[in-house]
Amino acid sequence: MAEQYYVVVNPLSGGGRSQKLWPQIKQRLNNETFNYEVKFTEYAFHAYNIVADAIGKGFRNILVVGGDGSLNEVANAIMDQTVCPVSDIKLGLISVGTGNDWGKTTQVPADFNKCIDIIKQGKVFTQDVGKVFYRDNGAEKHRYFVNIAGFAYDAYVTENTTEAKNKGALGVLYYQWGIFKCLFSYNNTHIHIASEKGMLIDEEVFNGTVGICRYNGGGMRPNPNAIPDDGLFDITTISKIPRIKVMLNVGLLYKGTINKLKEANLFTAESVTIESAPGVKIETDGEVLGTTPFRFEMKKRALNVFSPMVNSN
Repeated sequence: MAEQYYVVVNPLSGGGRSQKLWPQIKQRLNNETFNYEVKFTEYAFHAYNIVADAIGKGFRNILVVGGDGSLNEVANAIMDQTVCPVSDIKLGLISVGTGNDWGKTTQVPADFNKCIDIIKQGKVFTQDVGKVFYRDNGAEKHRYFVNIAGFAYDAYVTENTTEAKNKGALGVLYYQWGIFKCLFSYNNTHIHIASEKGMLIDEEVFNGTVGICRYNGGGMRPNPNAIPDDGLFDITTISKIPRIKVMLNVGLLYKGTINKLKEANLFTAESVTIESAPGVKIETDGEVLGTTPFRFEMKKRALNVFSPMVNSN
């Protein structure tokens, strides 16, 4: 019996590129005789509900036509569902987003034809998944993430650029501009970070990330050494730093050499807790969620994704 696929299309991804390219993607899927059903998202987090329903109907191959945010929604639906073991499901990205940060680590290119090639070949990589607990209006909630969670300044920039991006601003370029735009309105925060190894940080912090993968913000590498199947979070913090020094050293993030910055601290851990006074926000795969305290749990090799990567032993 031929493989069946459920295709979720976010028409807003990539500033509308998804909707524009869908006829070409559809034609390629048809040419390759994919057996699939398709559904377009209509509102925020609709992909989560669509995929939960699709899994209940028996679909085990889920494809996302979108970007990192859409991928995150679908990954959460897969991880939360209780219909079948997560290991029964395969997730693929047909990338049309602006950043494609997850794909930069997992070797899934920002080219929908090459993405379909990978899916057609059936190459699967089993990656780690992070689970973060956070506070939202006093209640504890959780979210899974497959790429990077950013807190403090990272989440502040994301929050201040998301609205403009949703209105059609060029995602990566607008985010890069937001890095500098937000610099002088953000305050450093005293943050306490601990892991199963003990205390890691207890000081004034400007920015921080907890990563499964390496890239965010359209090509920056805040977690340059992250390996997506090693069972470890890569944590990077930047301590209190002069604003002008931030502006002069952004290039280190793009080169993957943030460790050269005196204020940078890089760690690995299987679990992480973060507290702060006052509270700071967190974003996962580009969506701002809630505030401290945060608690991170590692789900080792939990999600099968279509990728040419090969799992290490």
